[in-house]
Amino acid sequence: MELIKVKIRFTSYLKSELGIKELVLQLPLESTLNDLVKELRKIIPAFKYNVKNPEYLVLLDRGSSKEIIRSNIKLSEGDIIEFIPPAVGG
Repeated sequence: MELIKVKIRFTSYLKSELGIKELVLQLPLESTLNDLVKELRKIIPAFKYNVKNPEYLVLLDRGSSKEIIRSNIKLSEGDIIEFIPPAVGG
Protein backbone atom coordinates (compact mmCIF):
# COMPACT_ATOMS: atom_id res chain seq x y z
CA MET A 1 0.00 0.00 0.00
CA GLU A 2 1.34 3.41 -0.97
CA LEU A 3 1.45 5.95 1.84
CA ILE A 4 1.68 9.73 2.11
CA LYS A 5 3.17 11.73 4.96
CA VAL A 6 1.30 14.79 6.27
CA LYS A 7 2.06 17.20 9.11
CA ILE A 8 -0.70 18.23 11.51
CA ARG A 9 -0.52 21.40 13.61
CA PHE A 10 -2.76 22.42 16.47
CA THR A 11 -2.95 26.13 17.27
CA SER A 12 -4.22 28.33 20.07
CA TYR A 13 -5.86 26.54 22.99
CA LEU A 14 -5.98 23.23 21.08
CA LYS A 15 -2.28 22.60 21.60
CA SER A 16 -2.75 23.02 25.36
CA GLU A 17 -5.98 21.02 25.44
CA LEU A 18 -4.52 18.12 23.46
CA GLY A 19 -0.99 18.34 24.88
CA ILE A 20 0.57 18.38 21.43
CA LYS A 21 1.60 21.14 19.02
CA GLU A 22 2.28 19.09 15.88
CA LEU A 23 2.78 15.59 14.61
CA VAL A 24 3.48 13.75 11.38
CA LEU A 25 1.26 10.91 10.22
CA GLN A 26 1.43 8.42 7.40
CA LEU A 27 -1.87 7.81 5.66
CA PRO A 28 -2.90 5.71 2.67
CA LEU A 29 -2.71 7.41 -0.72
CA GLU A 30 -6.06 9.05 -1.60
CA SER A 31 -6.82 9.84 2.07
CA THR A 32 -9.12 12.78 2.78
CA LEU A 33 -9.45 15.17 5.70
CA ASN A 34 -12.20 12.89 7.00
CA ASP A 35 -9.76 9.93 7.02
CA LEU A 36 -7.18 12.07 8.83
CA VAL A 37 -9.70 13.06 11.50
CA LYS A 38 -10.63 9.39 12.09
CA GLU A 39 -6.95 8.54 12.55
CA LEU A 40 -6.37 11.49 14.89
CA ARG A 41 -9.31 10.39 17.07
CA LYS A 42 -7.67 6.97 17.46
CA ILE A 43 -4.34 8.35 18.64
CA ILE A 44 -5.56 11.48 20.49
CA PRO A 45 -8.77 10.59 22.36
CA ALA A 46 -9.29 14.23 23.44
CA PHE A 47 -9.52 15.32 19.79
CA LYS A 48 -13.22 16.02 19.20
CA TYR A 49 -13.32 17.64 15.73
CA ASN A 50 -16.56 16.87 13.88
CA VAL A 51 -16.27 17.10 10.09
CA LYS A 52 -20.05 17.42 9.69
CA ASN A 53 -20.30 20.33 12.12
CA PRO A 54 -16.81 21.82 12.44
CA GLU A 55 -16.08 24.01 15.44
CA TYR A 56 -12.94 25.48 13.94
CA LEU A 57 -11.22 26.10 10.64
CA VAL A 58 -8.91 23.64 8.92
CA LEU A 59 -6.16 25.24 6.86
CA LEU A 60 -4.32 23.26 4.19
CA ASP A 61 -0.80 24.49 3.43
CA ARG A 62 0.69 23.13 0.21
CA GLY A 63 3.72 25.41 0.25
CA SER A 64 2.70 27.71 -2.57
CA SER A 65 -0.91 28.03 -1.45
CA LYS A 66 -3.03 27.94 1.69
CA GLU A 67 -6.75 27.31 1.77
CA ILE A 68 -9.53 26.45 4.17
CA ILE A 69 -10.65 22.91 3.41
CA ARG A 70 -13.61 20.57 3.88
CA SER A 71 -13.80 16.87 4.70
CA ASN A 72 -13.77 15.46 1.16
CA ILE A 73 -10.54 17.06 -0.10
CA LYS A 74 -7.78 14.55 -0.90
CA LEU A 75 -4.52 15.03 0.94
CA SER A 76 -1.11 14.84 -0.72
CA GLU A 77 2.44 14.02 0.32
CA GLY A 78 3.92 16.88 2.33
CA ASP A 79 0.65 18.65 3.11
CA ILE A 80 0.48 20.62 6.35
CA ILE A 81 -2.94 20.70 8.00
CA GLU A 82 -3.65 23.25 10.74
CA PHE A 83 -6.65 23.06 13.04
CA ILE A 84 -7.50 26.63 14.02
CA PRO A 85 -10.10 27.21 16.74
CA PRO A 86 -12.09 30.46 16.88
CA ALA A 87 -10.52 33.41 18.65
CA VAL A 88 -11.61 33.79 22.24
CA GLY A 89 -11.41 36.71 24.55
CA GLY A 90 -12.94 40.10 24.88
